[in-house]
Parts: sequence; structure tokens; C-alpha cells
Amino acid sequence: MTGRALSIHSTQWRHDDGMKNHQFVERLQIAMGDPKEGGFTNRSLADIMGIHADLISKWKTGRSHPSFKHMGPLANALGVSLDWLFSGAEVGAAKKQ
Repeated sequence: MTGRALSIHSTQWRHDDGMKNHQFVERLQIAMGDPKEGGFTNRSLADIMGIHADLISKWKTGRSHPSFKHMGPLANALGVSLDWLFSGAEVGAAKKQ
């Protein structure tokens, strides 16, 4: 699957073992939090989004990535911005420069 890219606005997000995929997985795990401390389980997040928990598992392990139709609902369910979830950019960061 190396080399397959998904366009997100003007940036490219590659689904491979590269840094960008690793960073997405890390941010997803951070946003989901620890279920023992009130964070999401794969099942609870999947139920909110109306999808199968196996899909969340694939995203968390880097075996797959969210389709475009799942990006907005995923960020909304987690209470984070799309910019942060997929690129690590903080909201308003461009204004601070």
C-alpha cells in the first residue's frame, strides 16, 4: 500500500508506514484517551459514529485510515479539529506566526 495517497485539502496524507500515518495514529489514541479514565473504547466511539468497532481498531493500529466521509464525524466525536487530528496543526496557529 506504500505510495497510495489521500488528498486532504492542499496536503497529502500517505497511508504507509511513514511519519504522517504514525502521527495520525498517535493523535487518534491521544484524542480517544484511556477508557479507564473516561476515554473512548473502540466500541463506544464506533457507536457514536454509527460504524463497526473493527474500523476504529484498524485506524488505531495504522492498518487503514478514515475515508473522507468519516473524517468530520471522527473529529466531532472526539472533540478535536480536523486540522489537529490529521496534521497536528493547532487551530489558529497560522495567526500566531
